[in-house]
Amino acid sequence: MALHLIWTIPVAALLSIPPLVLIQLGWCGVSGCSGGGFGLTSGIEWGVVLLGAGAIALAWLLAVLLPPWLRPGGVRAGIAVAVALVAALALTAVATDGFTHAERPAAASPGVRTPT
Repeated sequence: MALHLIWTIPVAALLSIPPLVLIQLGWCGVSGCSGGGFGLTSGIEWGVVLLGAGAIALAWLLAVLLPPWLRPGGVRAGIAVAVALVAALALTAVATDGFTHAERPAAASPGVRTPT
């Protein structure tokens, strides 16, 4: 019965990609965490991160919990919760660049020369 994990784990990984992109866009904006281009978004970062992390956790929880690969259901549920939490935390940390924002460069005043 553990053979079900051969297809459920890749499905969970594929289902984790859209929330991962959502987290990346919500946290770092269109141009990434460098702050260049369109810059960083503000206001909704944590909501998007929590929504995406919840979706990732749900995908991994169901992928490990639903197939009957281990007979004691309580043990399987405990392992599923642990795998879901680790996957959600790890993938969210990767998508948010370790929960850091790049500092925006200070704009130079007109007529002030910056050293090169």
